Amino acid sequence: MKSINVYIDDPCVFDYADWSLLEDSFDITFLPLEDRFLCDVLCVGFERVIDDAFLSEYVNVKHIVCPCTGSDHIDISSDVNIIKLIPSEINDIPASSEFALLMVLAILRKFNAVLTYSNIQVGEDLMDKTVGLLGHGRIGKRLEGYLKALGANVIWHDIKEDGLSKEDVLRRSDVVVLLVSATPENRNYISKEDFDKMDRCPYFVNVSRGFIVNDQDLLSALQDGVIAGAALDV
Repeated sequence: MKSINVYIDDPCVFDYADWSLLEDSFDITFLPLEDRFLCDVLCVGFERVIDDAFLSEYVNVKHIVCPCTGSDHIDISSDVNIIKLIPSEINDIPASSEFALLMVLAILRKFNAVLTYSNIQVGEDLMDKTVGLLGHGRIGKRLEGYLKALGANVIWHDIKEDGLSKEDVLRRSDVVVLLVSATPENRNYISKEDFDKMDRCPYFVNVSRGFIVNDQDLLSALQDGVIAGAALDV
């Protein structure tokens, strides 16, 4: 049986990795920190940007295990296999949906001002707000349940499901949450044209990727009062 050396930079990644992507049976040897550069398999978390410079010292690495459905933070020229999480395990992970809920609550309740004791303002209730989800996949469906449990009205748009149009969601929402996939086709998915359709001066929350939104148009929407505020995870 083949033996492979594994270095775990992020322990939560290892338990949910789809090891079936490795063709051969194997025994695992876990390397300590001082031997990490000798690993065959590197388990890393979200905080690492994986590029050629980062991997230059990992002379033996053949596989990278990452805890995400997208791999746009991995930009390498070498032939390294990307091992993602087991699909069934991904469906049971609530972290992203819970964090999206936190972002919604944080911007409504003015957490930033409260935590920094600066310009403290009265927050707004989530109850009875209309929250529009742009993207209704695994994260969006779970988030919808959380939001409804707290008394919010939830509407959504998704190209794969029969929901509302994107324009209707933008026009009717008090809070817009961006959850679309990080694909090249979705670059600048939200731009000035979309902000101009947000009739209710909503709060805008992006828990997708940064390139999904046109940065300059987002800044202009904030400065011009087209949106009431923005909470960005990216």
